[in-house]
Amino acid sequence: MNLIFAKNFPIICSMERDGRGSPEFQEEVGARLLVAKRAAVRAGKAALGLQPYLNLKASQKQEGLADIVTDGDKESQKIIIRAIERNFPQDTIRSEELSEASGQEGTGSFRWVIDPVDGTLSYSTGVEDWGVSIGVHKEGQPVVGVVYFPAFKKIYWATQGGGAFCNGERIHTRQNLRLKDMPIYFNDGFGTLEDMEVDTFLNSRFRGKAQYP
Repeated sequence: MNLIFAKNFPIICSMERDGRGSPEFQEEVGARLLVAKRAAVRAGKAALGLQPYLNLKASQKQEGLADIVTDGDKESQKIIIRAIERNFPQDTIRSEELSEASGQEGTGSFRWVIDPVDGTLSYSTGVEDWGVSIGVHKEGQPVVGVVYFPAFKKIYWATQGGGAFCNGERIHTRQNLRLKDMPIYFNDGFGTLEDMEVDTFLNSRFRGKAQYP
């Protein structure tokens, strides 16, 4: 359950031409960012409160891969979806715990992508490194991203062309780093790859170019 809704937000050079630099567009994005942040915090706090009292249920989401769904996932999803439906009933909703058929299909051009507990494996075992992930797309382009880590009281967000922030402070990627100086962290999620396969994969692509523990 490692939803990566965007590696980074693209710089759109034609924003003015397609209306994405207009005040109306910025207002639409800003409104959704506000709702996403508030919903992520409420949902994260609710899931954190449930973590010590988990009622686990295994579900088969992929052939041969047992995924875990918890009460925390369900409650977090409920809170987020309720907030979206109340504020933007015309928007489409897709969530980690919803089938394609059961997601809300809106008439507007905005689509919400939700992982109510991003890192359920950690969550289900009492580890704190999990979060609530919410992304918003407009016509296929990511325009809003929010990730809240309730155990650490940290919320990250970004908007298309608006930069990235952590707890209200502007953040940036590190500059002028060579690939070979960067650490690489790899987790296949559910142990579906043997250690040798992981080592072979990383060696073939990054040996001499980057470091990995």
